[in-house]
Amino acid sequence: MIRSATVYEELAFFALSRVPIPKQASLPARSAAFVGARSGAASEETARPFDEDRPALLALAQNGVLTAQHLPRLFPDVEAFLATAKKSVRELSTDDGADADCLLALQSGDARLADLLLCDMALAASSFEATEGAEAEARTTAALPAMKANVRALAAIAPHVGSLDIVVTAELARAGRGFLKRPRPLAYVGLAAGDEGAAAMHAALVALHELAVMHGPADHSVAERAAIDACAMLVQETAFRDAFAERIASLDLSAIATREAAEMVDAMVRRHPQDPGQKAARRLPGVNFPVDLDKDFLAHVERILPIANDAVRHGVDTSLVSGHDLVKRRFVPRLERESQRLII
Repeated sequence: MIRSATVYEELAFFALSRVPIPKQASLPARSAAFVGARSGAASEETARPFDEDRPALLALAQNGVLTAQHLPRLFPDVEAFLATAKKSVRELSTDDGADADCLLALQSGDARLADLLLCDMALAASSFEATEGAEAEARTTAALPAMKANVRALAAIAPHVGSLDIVVTAELARAGRGFLKRPRPLAYVGLAAGDEGAAAMHAALVALHELAVMHGPADHSVAERAAIDACAMLVQETAFRDAFAERIASLDLSAIATREAAEMVDAMVRRHPQDPGQKAARRLPGVNFPVDLDKDFLAHVERILPIANDAVRHGVDTSLVSGHDLVKRRFVPRLERESQRLII
């Protein structure tokens, strides 16, 4: 399935784009800064809540930015989100319309940043829906035919692309986010500004990249490098080759592992110390390495991808923001609070 992002999903990615990432943050956390590459300036009214809370967002980002990446999947639409505007992440339940897997991921990690972002999103929702949201919906809807054609072309060389649910979002610009869900993995792909055809081809390549990351090594930065190399092999003799080269040239690769590190991990994986009887995965050559690639390549690239409760793997530095320190925030009245049940 390929569809345009909902206004809520676009709003959540906009919120993530306003989070400043500390320089001392981990490599996976710094890679989340790619979300901030939206095209065009936001309206003053939409940006104001996030700008006013910038110091608090910065303080909470180091430990909370990876957990907050699940926010776009939390609610199906703006209406369901606004109906629970005064509830914290810990207070939410599936009875509120929240996605079960996403809620588990958020509640398993440091949710303070997510709470603050949800508060700012509620304040910005009306302005965003009338301006940035409406523009994003028009752009992504118009690009869907070209996007579907490009995904079909990629499926001819990488059939596993057909297993993806793909959501096209303007707020991600040239970036992407992947989630290994059941029964089908999910990829959010950014639609860059400019020529619609070129943007759709780039977005299709982002979907392929996210799929490769999902099935790559467990280490995020190594998986990113492995995905780049794998995708290069897949598209090197296709109409996507030039678009892929342009995409790579536009990336800041400082936040991912070197090819040497990726190949070292790949060599370790191929030995399968925990399951030596398992068929070895294929080695991942460099970007310019010529190879007669078979169409089942991605099936051999293995990874245990973080899913619902992945956030528990990331340590929390509780000294950064003490538990009793209240973040300055605004509460937005919600309708019919008395009729809602609180389920922990």
